[in-house]
Amino acid sequence: MIRLFSLQSLRAKFAIVVVLAVMVLTGIFGTVIGASSISRLKEQTGHQLAEYAASMVDRLDRDMYNRSKELTVLSALEALHQPENVGETRRLLNHLNTQFPSFSWIGLTDADGQVIASTGRLLEGMSIAQRPVFINGQDRTFVGDVHDAVMLAKLLPNPSGEAMKFVDISMPVRDKAGTLIGVLATHLSWQWAAEVGRTIFEPAKNNLPGLDYLVVSRDGTVLLGPKDLIGKPIDASVDQKSGADWSVSQWQDDKTYVVGIAESKGLDDYPGLGWTVVTRQPADLAFAEAHEIRIEILLWGSMLAIAFAFLGWFVAGVITKPLNRIAEAASHLSAGAEVEIPLVRGSLEVEKLSLVLRHLVESLKSLHRELEDRVKARTQQLSDTNLVLQDAIERQKLIEQTVRDREAELTLVIENANDAYINLDETGAVTAWNKMAEETFGWSADEAIGIPLDQLIIPAGMREGHRRGMARYLTTREAKVLNQRLELPALRKDGTSLVVEVRLRALKIGARTQFSAFLHDITARKAIEAEREREARQDALTGLLNRRALAELLPLALARADRNHTPLALVFIDLDGFKAINDTFGHEAGDELLRVVASRLRAASRASDMVARLAGDEFTVALESVQNGLSDARMVASKMLTSIVKPVELPCGTVQVQASMGIAIYTPGSFTSASELIREADVLMYEAKRAGKGMIFPE
Repeated sequence: MIRLFSLQSLRAKFAIVVVLAVMVLTGIFGTVIGASSISRLKEQTGHQLAEYAASMVDRLDRDMYNRSKELTVLSALEALHQPENVGETRRLLNHLNTQFPSFSWIGLTDADGQVIASTGRLLEGMSIAQRPVFINGQDRTFVGDVHDAVMLAKLLPNPSGEAMKFVDISMPVRDKAGTLIGVLATHLSWQWAAEVGRTIFEPAKNNLPGLDYLVVSRDGTVLLGPKDLIGKPIDASVDQKSGADWSVSQWQDDKTYVVGIAESKGLDDYPGLGWTVVTRQPADLAFAEAHEIRIEILLWGSMLAIAFAFLGWFVAGVITKPLNRIAEAASHLSAGAEVEIPLVRGSLEVEKLSLVLRHLVESLKSLHRELEDRVKARTQQLSDTNLVLQDAIERQKLIEQTVRDREAELTLVIENANDAYINLDETGAVTAWNKMAEETFGWSADEAIGIPLDQLIIPAGMREGHRRGMARYLTTREAKVLNQRLELPALRKDGTSLVVEVRLRALKIGARTQFSAFLHDITARKAIEAEREREARQDALTGLLNRRALAELLPLALARADRNHTPLALVFIDLDGFKAINDTFGHEAGDELLRVVASRLRAASRASDMVARLAGDEFTVALESVQNGLSDARMVASKMLTSIVKPVELPCGTVQVQASMGIAIYTPGSFTSASELIREADVLMYEAKRAGKGMIFPE
C-alpha cells in the first residue's frame, strides 16, 4: 500500500504529470486569452470614452457659440436702442427666454449698469455695475467662465436646492452716435451643461456601467461631475497635455479608471473657454467580463485537472514512448503551436490518456471559441452604443438646423424689408444686398456682391471721403456718421441721382468688423418739401414773395448793405381805390387787378430787387445798392407809380387805380432792424396818403 502511493510509483508520477500538464495548458490559455481580451477591451473602451468626451465638448462649444450668435442678432434690433420703450424690450427678452430656456436670465442695463428691462423683471431697477458681466461687456462681446449665482440666487426657482451656477454672455449696446447706452447681459444656467451630459451619457450607461464624466476648467478645477470632485483639482495622473485621447490611470480615490479626454477648441470666431471633458469608467467594471472568462477558464482547468488526475491514477499500462510523445505534443502546444495530442494505441490506459488529452484540448479550444463569441457580442454592444451616440449627434444637427432656420427667418425679414439693406466687409466690399436695394439702385445682388460700395452708388466727389472714413474707423474706432440718420446723395446704375436717408452701423464679430446700412429713397419727399418751402414763401395769388419771405430775406439784404457800405431803400405801396373796384366788380376782378399790379411792379423793378405782397393791396419793394439814397429810390418808385396808374383791361371793363408810396432809407451801420424799416416805410406811406392819392413820400 505504501508503494502504491509513493511518489516513485508510475501511477503517482503519471498523475502528477497529468495534473501539471492540464494546469499548464489551462494557465497558458487563461493568461493568453485573458490578456488579449483585456487589451482589446481596454483599447475599445478607451476610444469609446474619448469619443463621448469629444461629443460632449463639441456640444458645449456649439451651444455657447449659438447662444452668442443669438445675442448678437438680438443686440442689433432697433427696440434695444430705444431705452424709453421698456415694454417692447422686455417682450423681446422674454420671447428669447421662451425659445431658449437655458437662458436663466436676460437683461438690458443703462450705461451706468442699472437694469432697465429683464426677463421676469428680475433685478430691474438694481445695479450690476460691479459684476463682471457688465464690466467686461461694455467694450466687446464677453463670454465668462462658470461662477456661482450671487444676485439671482434667491430670485430664481431652484427645485434641486443645489448651488446655482451660471455662464455669463454680454455685449455692448450703443446709440446712433456710437455712445454706450447699455449692456445686453445674460446668465446661461450651468444646468444646461448637466442636461447636455445627461442627454449624451445616460443612454450609454446601460452598456458602460459605472460611466461618469467631468467638465474641467482651464486651471484644472472640476466644474461638473461627481459631487465629491466639483470644485477640486483633478489628480495629476490624468495627463491633459500628453496629446493622447485615452489612458488607464489611478485617481485620488485609489481606484483605477479607463479615462477618455477631449479639449475645447472653440467654433468659428468663438475661441472657447479652455474646458476639458474627461470621461471615465472603473477598470474593474470595464474588464469585468474578461476577468470572469479567465476565472472560468481556470476553474474549468482546475476541475479537469482534478478529474484527469483521478483518471490518470487508474490508467494502466505506462509505456514510456507513448507518454513521451504525449509530453512532447503538450510541450509544443504550450509553446503556441497548432498541434494535436497524438492518439497512442497499444496500452489501453495510454490510449485512453491520449484520447482524454485530445478531448481536453478540444474543450479548451471550445472555450476559446466561446470567448471569441463573447468578444464579438461585446463588440456588437459597443456598436449599438455607437448608434446611440450617432442618434445624439443627429439630434444635435437637428438643433443646429433649427438655429439656421431662425437665421434664415431673420434673413427673409431683411430681404423683404421696405428699406434697402446693404452689408459691407472691412474692405468696403458688398456682402449683402436685399431686394429693395435692387429696386432702389438698379443693381442686382449678383452684380453688387463683392464690389466696393463706392463703385456702385456713391457719387464720384464723395468716394475718396468714404474710403478715408472707413480706414479711419478701422484704425481709431471713431466715426461721426455711425448710428445717425443722414441724408446723402446717391447714384443709380443708370447714372441718375437720388437722395437717400441712411442709418449706418458697425458691428465687430470676433476679429472682423462689418458695416450694415438701411437706406430709404427720399427723393420724392425732398422734392415735396422743397415745393412746400417755396409755397410757404410765395404769395399764392400774385406769385410774389409773401410776408414770411420778406421777414427772412430783408435782414440778409440789410447785412449785405452793411458789408458793401451801400444804402438800401424799402418802398411801401398801398393801392388807392382798390376797395371800390373790389366791392363793385367782385373779388375775381379784384384778384386779377392785383395780379396785373404785381406783374407791373416786377417789370418796373430790377432783377436784384425784392418785390413782395404783404396783404390785401399792400406791396413792398426792397431796392439794394441805391448809391444816391432817396433820389435814386424816388426815380424807381416814380417808374413803378407810372406803370401802376395805367388803365387795366378786365372782363368787367377798364379800371384804373392810384398808389400811395412811402420810402424808408437804410443807412449802413445804423443798426435799424428789418421790422423797424418796414414800420418806417409804412408810416411814410400813410403820410403820402394824407397828402393825396398817387403821392410818394418823402417828396
